[in-house]
Amino acid sequence: MKARIKCAPCLLQRGCFEIEKATSDASIRLNAMIKLLELLSIEFSPEATAATIGTKRDRLIKKITGNNDPYRELKHIQISKL
Repeated sequence: MKARIKCAPCLLQRGCFEIEKATSDASIRLNAMIKLLELLSIEFSPEATAATIGTKRDRLIKKITGNNDPYRELKHIQISKL
């Protein structure tokens, strides 16, 4: 599905959440957010799909933070509830 206007805030909000989960280092968080905003300004277009942008966003955050699984702790918590 092509990206729609409502996709932009969701992509950004999800990215912010991932960045916060990936690292507690404020300078890395800020750098990751700057790079995410740059990515969105380049990739968000009428031809783009939200899924493709989301994949690029996730890869970018993992690369900048050095955390290959920002959701590790949340997954562990959910698994322990089973």
